[in-house]
Amino acid sequence: MRLSGESGKSRESGESNDSKNSTLPIPPTPPTLPKNKRAEGSQTPLPTLDTVIVAAGQSRRMAQDKMTLRIAGRTVLEWSFAACAAVPSVRRIVVVCAAGREEEFRALLTPADTSKKLHAIVPGGELRSDSVAAGLAELGLDNADFVAVHDAARPFVRPEAFEKCFVQAIRFGAAALAERVVDTLHRTGRKEKSQRVVETVSRDDLWRVQTPQIARHNWLFELYELYEFRCLATDEIGGLVKNGFPAVMVENPFPNPKITTPADLPLAEAVANTIMQ
Repeated sequence: MRLSGESGKSRESGESNDSKNSTLPIPPTPPTLPKNKRAEGSQTPLPTLDTVIVAAGQSRRMAQDKMTLRIAGRTVLEWSFAACAAVPSVRRIVVVCAAGREEEFRALLTPADTSKKLHAIVPGGELRSDSVAAGLAELGLDNADFVAVHDAARPFVRPEAFEKCFVQAIRFGAAALAERVVDTLHRTGRKEKSQRVVETVSRDDLWRVQTPQIARHNWLFELYELYEFRCLATDEIGGLVKNGFPAVMVENPFPNPKITTPADLPLAEAVANTIMQ
């Protein structure tokens, strides 16, 4: 599939042989900032930022739909959209949902005071990478300088942490919120049914990556053109780094839990109540 450079156009099915064997060019480090927009009376560039919220998952491990699950009186989708819309630098938001749920999501988000940042609600695909690609295609190639990809299942990201991540993305080209690994890590044998420990893994320099993950728009477009990445992708930063693009981790001082199973709900309720205080 190839991403459309124009908003709203569908992607063609089928992969060319060239796309299957393509590799990304290694960009200069550090990247230069776009010069198309400057503050009045200043030589400082002002990059623009759009956001793709990925909300097309099937919630298999939750056993109920996560996006309409209510936490402290609001749905997970409403929490996540409001968090992204509250980021001053975010200009437009595309929400990617499961096919056929566009109007349902629109009904939830349109009444919000922040709905003016809602650019579009578009259907995603079977894989997360398909959904991100659909969001990028809706935004179009020649619009924002940077794009943030955010999982709707992380509904409590703080605007100040989001902005901090954007600042580092501007500096290095790509960045993601993350937290340092503090637990002891063990590796078990792949063929060991008893889960026998075969190695203790050093946690030094290890991070648990979160979202948003922010990168230069054209980098993400090039990344999502790659057949191999689209098949195996679990996050954007990993794909960028594998293909020679620089990226950094940005330590998040605030709770940013991902809602995946019912066991995650007590923490989610606690974080929501703290935000509302």
